[in-house]
Amino acid sequence: MATPNVNKSYNANSKREGLSVLVFLSGAGLIGLSLYEQEHEELLLTFTRGLPEPGERINTILDQPSAFHYRKAGMATFGGIAFVKGIVGFGVAIKHDMKILFGYDIAVAVAIFGEVIAMITAYVVRSLQSKDLEKLLTRTLEESYNGAVMNGDRIMEGGDDTIDTAWDFVMARSRCCGINSHLDFRNKAKKWNRLVMYRGTVIKSVVPLMCCRMEDPKYFPNEMSQVEFLDIGKCIKHGNKQFINMETCYDAICEKTYYYTALYFSAAWFAVLLDVSCLVTAGTMLHMVRERQRQRDQYRLQKAHLFNMIADLAVDMLSLKEGKDRLSDEHDDTDPDQEVDDEPPLRRGPSEPKAPPEPVPEDTYAVKDADVITELTEDSPAE
Repeated sequence: MATPNVNKSYNANSKREGLSVLVFLSGAGLIGLSLYEQEHEELLLTFTRGLPEPGERINTILDQPSAFHYRKAGMATFGGIAFVKGIVGFGVAIKHDMKILFGYDIAVAVAIFGEVIAMITAYVVRSLQSKDLEKLLTRTLEESYNGAVMNGDRIMEGGDDTIDTAWDFVMARSRCCGINSHLDFRNKAKKWNRLVMYRGTVIKSVVPLMCCRMEDPKYFPNEMSQVEFLDIGKCIKHGNKQFINMETCYDAICEKTYYYTALYFSAAWFAVLLDVSCLVTAGTMLHMVRERQRQRDQYRLQKAHLFNMIADLAVDMLSLKEGKDRLSDEHDDTDPDQEVDDEPPLRRGPSEPKAPPEPVPEDTYAVKDADVITELTEDSPAE
């Protein structure tokens, strides 16, 4: 009779363990993604992967709190919570305890509420992230960018700050120019040296050298000798749009950062759905545990009732046996030669009154006494 309940409980436990493993993996993935952002922070903010260690100036900029840092911290917190929930949920699935299941349900419900709030906050922070990115790009372009220069056929950095290399790296690899337009260098770049030596002639460039289209940007900046432009002259001197990267760097960087944001939201929604599934499964297990406890209590009551019935029956049987033994002993004590009247004694009903004895006349006793005296006198010998 208990087999269906056992099978249901086993299936619920298996589902609970599987969901706990998925929550554990999603938490580990979020933690790994946040660590990846921490390790490649310059890549996400300035695309400087493969470059030397950033200088003091860029470190100062990167250390300032921004929406990027809040997102990274949120991902790490989100992942840590999911990681712990996965481990605890697996333990709860193994150990069937109603109190633990109830406590875990409350914890998961609170976690879901917090995760939804975190996702709403992250969505709001997304707009702040875009503003922070634009401020960062504008600030570095205005205050630090010098631009690369040509020395014969060689490309050389115009400054020794990592921000210059970062900007050149972004424009070369992403094939973009400026923040919102290639005209930003003309209007915003205060330190940019527009005079460039090209083929022995000093010209006033319209755009930086890295805004010019390359044959293959992958060689920049590690293999500068392999870098080839389509037409540097038409690019920096005449500003021909056919030879300039017309995509804006703000859109290129946002595309990359939004990619990681999409991963974050996908993992977050996945974790929320898993938490809801865990909550439903844990509630089902809690109901099954209560049902099993109720069946156990009912079985114990039935067992106790059956035991009481058996005990009462045993007492009755012992009483009957004692009665039979008593009757047998009384039968053994009677005289076997004594005639037993076969006719049972008359039994009077409870309603029949007992008949009173008939009165004996006084003369009867006198006559009987005289007869007795006469007989005794006749039988006695004569003196």
